[in-house]
Amino acid sequence: MSPELRSRLENVTNLPTPPAVAAQVINLAQQPDVSLTQVAEAITCDPSLTAKILRVANSSMYAQRRQSSNLRQALVVLGINATVTLALGFSLLPMLRRSPSQNEKFAFTWQRSVLSAVSARIMAAKTKSLNAEEAFLASLLQDIGIMAVDRLEPEFYD
Repeated sequence: MSPELRSRLENVTNLPTPPAVAAQVINLAQQPDVSLTQVAEAITCDPSLTAKILRVANSSMYAQRRQSSNLRQALVVLGINATVTLALGFSLLPMLRRSPSQNEKFAFTWQRSVLSAVSARIMAAKTKSLNAEEAFLASLLQDIGIMAVDRLEPEFYD
């Protein structure tokens, strides 16, 4: 991979969020007794939102002795209120800026990512060979490059 392309991909931050995930986060934000588990379940349906939450939790602003290696650790670092606020910000602003056809364009990618992640979690738990949450996260994020490339070169996958 060329250094220029690598640099451009590393700086892509406006990855799309499925509309259903944004709606679920909005619903959770309105519940006074929302739990960490509920927030985590909503966010894990979206690879780009998961990556953004992990990036914030591992940033210097929330400096920890060790990096958060899975979403649950990141949510504990951030707390429920900050996580919901971040998720709303990351989900809603980009949604307002794109057309309905762009949402449809990524439906298969989002679905495949979530199905892969759930499968990885089940396999890791059954085989006890990997941490189930880390396997889930790795599988959830495996195709995030597709969305990043689309942001850089929208015609590439068309």
